Amino acid sequence: MHRNQLSSWTDRNIVYNFYNFLTHSWAFGDLSNVFTQKNGYENLDYDPINGIAVVSAHQVIRCRLKPIVGKDQASGAGNFVHCLD
Repeated sequence: MHRNQLSSWTDRNIVYNFYNFLTHSWAFGDLSNVFTQKNGYENLDYDPINGIAVVSAHQVIRCRLKPIVGKDQASGAGNFVHCLD
């Protein structure tokens, strides 16, 4: 997880990259955003059955703080499907 600290206002978004041990390189030259809105309390985990990334956070949606969860579609794909929002 990474945040863009180049500006005085943080973007407060989770970005994702995947290290491929076969090619010894990062999958994404530019980092892939997990969520489209600002968020907080980010957490990264994985599904031990299939090895996909599971990311959770809190977002303000319609003036309410709500949890949101995104699961990668495949291990290292970088395409997150929102499971809980």
